[in-house]
Amino acid sequence: MVFSPDLIKKVTHFKFFFHLVLVSAVILGVPTSVYSQEGGYVGKLSVSKGDQENFFISSVKETLYLQIYRLGLQKVKVLELDTIKGGIQPVPDSAYAKGCGWQQTATITIPDSWLPGVYEADFPTSYGIGRSIFVVKERKLGTYSKAVVCLTVNTYEAYNNWGGKGLYDFNSTDKKRAYKVSFNRPFANDSTFDYYHWTNKFVRWLDKEGMPVEYCTNLDLDNNPRFLDHYDVYVSVGHDEYWSKPERNSFEHFVARGGRMMILTGNTCWWQVRVEDSSQTLVCYKDDHLDPLYPKQDSIVTCIWRRAPVSDTENSLTGVSFEQGGYVNSGATLSHSQGYGGFTVYHSWHWIYNNTGVNEGDIMGYNSAVVGYETDGTPFNWISGLPVVTGKGKTPLNFSILGLSPALAPDELYPGHATMGYYTNPQSGAVFNVATTNWVDGLIAHPDSTIIRITRNVLNRFMKREALPPEIYLYSPVIVTQDSINQELVPVGSRSIPLTFDRADTFIVHARDPIGRELHYIWLIGQNIISQDSFVVLTPDEKKYYSDGTGIRVLVTNYQDTVSLGWTLLNTKITFTSLPPDSTFSPHSEFEYKPEAVSLECENIHYQIISAPSWLKMDSSNTIVGIIKALPGTYTISLSASDTLSDQVVQTFQIHVENAILPLDSLPGVGWNIRAYPDPFTSITQITYDLIADADVVVDITNILGVHIHSFTWDQPQIKGSHVLFWEGRDDRGMSVPRGVYFFRFLIQGPSDQNPIMTLTLIKQ
Repeated sequence: MVFSPDLIKKVTHFKFFFHLVLVSAVILGVPTSVYSQEGGYVGKLSVSKGDQENFFISSVKETLYLQIYRLGLQKVKVLELDTIKGGIQPVPDSAYAKGCGWQQTATITIPDSWLPGVYEADFPTSYGIGRSIFVVKERKLGTYSKAVVCLTVNTYEAYNNWGGKGLYDFNSTDKKRAYKVSFNRPFANDSTFDYYHWTNKFVRWLDKEGMPVEYCTNLDLDNNPRFLDHYDVYVSVGHDEYWSKPERNSFEHFVARGGRMMILTGNTCWWQVRVEDSSQTLVCYKDDHLDPLYPKQDSIVTCIWRRAPVSDTENSLTGVSFEQGGYVNSGATLSHSQGYGGFTVYHSWHWIYNNTGVNEGDIMGYNSAVVGYETDGTPFNWISGLPVVTGKGKTPLNFSILGLSPALAPDELYPGHATMGYYTNPQSGAVFNVATTNWVDGLIAHPDSTIIRITRNVLNRFMKREALPPEIYLYSPVIVTQDSINQELVPVGSRSIPLTFDRADTFIVHARDPIGRELHYIWLIGQNIISQDSFVVLTPDEKKYYSDGTGIRVLVTNYQDTVSLGWTLLNTKITFTSLPPDSTFSPHSEFEYKPEAVSLECENIHYQIISAPSWLKMDSSNTIVGIIKALPGTYTISLSASDTLSDQVVQTFQIHVENAILPLDSLPGVGWNIRAYPDPFTSITQITYDLIADADVVVDITNILGVHIHSFTWDQPQIKGSHVLFWEGRDDRGMSVPRGVYFFRFLIQGPSDQNPIMTLTLIKQ
């Protein structure tokens, strides 16, 4: 996270800044006294089987018990040590920078029987259970799994203010941050929020899925430049903000040799840090002029990676940057209640979306709020209705944008984008980046089937070293609309293309192969091959052989993997591309449907309801909305879409209202004394009915064939007592109905939450 000085100075944005500080304080669990003497830490955050792990604990408890668990879907106890000598240990004034220097409390040798994973050591304190976490590795790396998940301990330590200071002013004594912080100290009031809020959810999900992985920390990569040589897949989770130069070099070498990197984080690789004192001290001055290595060794000066004097943009590796992303779902900033928190889908044909069922322009992950709280993005242009990266910031030009969400960039509060994407290199290396800290919330906290499937798809393909398929990155023709939430430009989901028989239409795809293999194109209508070029032209003469609704597909193949894209050909100048909502409703439920149509000739389309029950209206956004105020039955809705050239198309659909009919004598509190006068009637009749309790009432009039004629509805419940309404023998359009038998059906919803139906028969002469 970074707070711009300009942002802090702006009084108008004070609430925004205060919110970030407040949230951070809650996240970190700042203790009542930052000089709390209780806590515990481990000698090494990452140990191998056969190594010793040392525990350093300070507690008011004179006798301690130490319980060690392996973390996963279940928290499984693997060891318990009791009758350990406890007591308070002294805290040096400089503990935040130089460590606590405590006496060793306990030592264990990691058994070979322990599975690689994340382990937690629990011990008693006056405030409850204290916790320390550490990673257990295989003696020989990569023998349990070729995939490794990293704990972002640099970020944990940057926010840790145990002993008085961390790397931030807001939670440090005297509001002055430290430039160096020690790993040899507890986490403030168990402030490993990043682990328990994000990474642990992923650890639990992996365990649930039965996916074997190994684990490491940032320090492993800093200490061993060849650490990743033992793996095929690297995964970062949560909030991977602080990277050292050796760590970044490891990643770049890993991807360059064909490794596959899965970044399930946001605000990734923002600050450069150094690790000193045999990996015991984290250094980050956050200002090049304060760092004593400036200007002597500019490449490792501790400032923002993309800024001088380092000037090494993170985009070149990750594809995206916090600078072009920003905040989403951070308090009042683009909040979930405003409709934010999901990605707009692009390139739904892509293999990451296999078996998800999503289409172009769908919003995925909204219910789980996977977009937030910090996100990354990259500059892009709109080309043929698709987002295409510009390459600015050294983002690879083959970085495919697969999902977008509005974000508020960190420094000047200008609009940014959370940008999920993917790129490859000729060595079969690949980087998949979700560009958001909250992705894992869609895996296990609030499971989202699309987020789960995408994560499975990527992990499975990466872990199995499966070949990377070709990619279609642009195609034409494209009909563009806007998605309903993020208001981003999107290709129409079904890619239905209106066309006419009097002109030619050209279909083109632009594709690339991850490792430069030759691509072949096969265009099909039905089972007939019509072209093997990267484009096809349908002439008027050819079109006459195809009926309305014919499908045209292109297969792009390298003879090992194939991807496909298709269109539906519609012989019309204008067509509906949206489908009505689910057709079955209950009384008093909400109805909402936003029709979408595309025109061959122009973009401006006018929508109008032709016929519908009176309780449905079209609002200013061309959305049909209303509360179902109707008796059980089938209701028909017709609407039209027309362009400025008077081309028109009509969409007609039915909705079904369902409800159980109950005998009136089983519903105490509801009156049924309904009468009409005159009956038969000629021009007008008066209907009187009694309620012996407040109730919602809907009256529906049908003819003898059950066809809807007219409805009476009220916005508020009707009160107990007698009520009168008049019917002039007219339908919903105000037209006089013919002579015949008509049924008045009353739906009454009273305090019992049951919906009785009462019918009165009327005759119009």
